[in-house]
Amino acid sequence: MSSRDLGTLQPVPLRNIWGHEAHNFTPWLAENISQLAEVINIKLEASQREHWKSGEGFVDILARETESDRTVVIENQLEISDNDHFLRLMSYAASRKASTLIWIASEFTESHRSILSWLSGSGVEIYAVKVSAYRIEDAYAPWFEIIVSPEGATEIADARPYGDSLYARFYRPLTALLRIEGLYAIGGRQGGWTGRYRRFRSKALLETAGITYYTVLGRKTENCSAGLMFLGDQQQTDFHDAIFESKSDLEKDMVGFTVQWDRDPVRSYVHYVNVNKVGITEEGENALEATRHWMRDSLLRLRQVFEPKLEEIVESRENPLSD
Repeated sequence: MSSRDLGTLQPVPLRNIWGHEAHNFTPWLAENISQLAEVINIKLEASQREHWKSGEGFVDILARETESDRTVVIENQLEISDNDHFLRLMSYAASRKASTLIWIASEFTESHRSILSWLSGSGVEIYAVKVSAYRIEDAYAPWFEIIVSPEGATEIADARPYGDSLYARFYRPLTALLRIEGLYAIGGRQGGWTGRYRRFRSKALLETAGITYYTVLGRKTENCSAGLMFLGDQQQTDFHDAIFESKSDLEKDMVGFTVQWDRDPVRSYVHYVNVNKVGITEEGENALEATRHWMRDSLLRLRQVFEPKLEEIVESRENPLSD
């Protein structure tokens, strides 16, 4: 191919393509949401445009995550991030009416970037996505770039206490593997995006009852672990004790795994059901990949064996959400 066949990539002002944010960009994004979905690695389906939410105003795009059926709110603007859109996004996060929030803007202020990274621990996955546009000859193309994400918050958290990106390198592919299987990471620092620990969502009924999945990446003398966490008050302790009564039957179905039933040595109200293996002694990709697949297989087996019994226990309790 000669140089004569190559076009020149030229940046284009966004409003040269989408003259009006609500009338032009929002409809285009709703119809082409797969382009955004590919960048953030979430399968999305647009549900409604300019959706009214009482007390919060209009949502630019209300979407759903097709693999989990969770609600996704998308706020977009063709200018630099501003406080009006920021406050609207925080209202959605506070109301917990969406599990994933996506904010699209032409640029993000350093203040908004810092706050969004910090807020990624709220139990709601937050993405800040920069949108640009380019022209090659007579053709135009949009470009989406992730500025803040739950994984991005991981890098910030990992860099402080550990000084390298091992945990980010390990967990990004693992969360992608688990997402395919319907196990979704709980984003943010409070959700477990800190160093070697991660938490993953259980079914809504169990998660509301304080029961989630977790993993620990052990190094050298520390064990790697995958299991169920019962986090809460006396009620979660009761759930753990109730399923312990079926210990023998459940362990028989965990072929190839040795199950441990533990109580947190510091927080007596936290209980675990887990499986363990020796920690990684090498940090090469082959060693990491083998441990990733072990964690994936462990969590999938735990889900297959334990979730039906746990659902039965939670559903059998009268008013299980009460204190």
